[in-house]
Amino acid sequence: MFDTQRASDLVVERLAQLLGCTRGALGIVASTRGLVSGSMHLRSPDGRAVHSVRGETQRIPADMSAAWSVHPTCPEDCRGHVVLVVEKACVFQRLLDLQLGSDLILVTACGYADAATLELVRLLAAAP
Repeated sequence: MFDTQRASDLVVERLAQLLGCTRGALGIVASTRGLVSGSMHLRSPDGRAVHSVRGETQRIPADMSAAWSVHPTCPEDCRGHVVLVVEKACVFQRLLDLQLGSDLILVTACGYADAATLELVRLLAAAP
């Protein structure tokens, strides 16, 4: 139907603008391919909570946006977090299998990054 993803995005953006609402309000959200593992709490604008723990894989919520809050959690002896973004799911899984430090947050888009994964990485970069 569309030659590129950008062409589709423009139509949806124009439709939302015409109707005076957001893309999310239209119920048009991209499916997410992104995965995350690491200790953190995510909270959506409507109060929905997602808890991620080290060693467990969570799918990144498709409606992830700048309005979400991200709070990395850390053991008492932790001095901060390391966010490692990897391209391939197999590398992501191998790093999980190695059981690296408790301060590591792993993120993968399983190939080309979708909007939700990019937004999570932005929020993690800005997190205290």
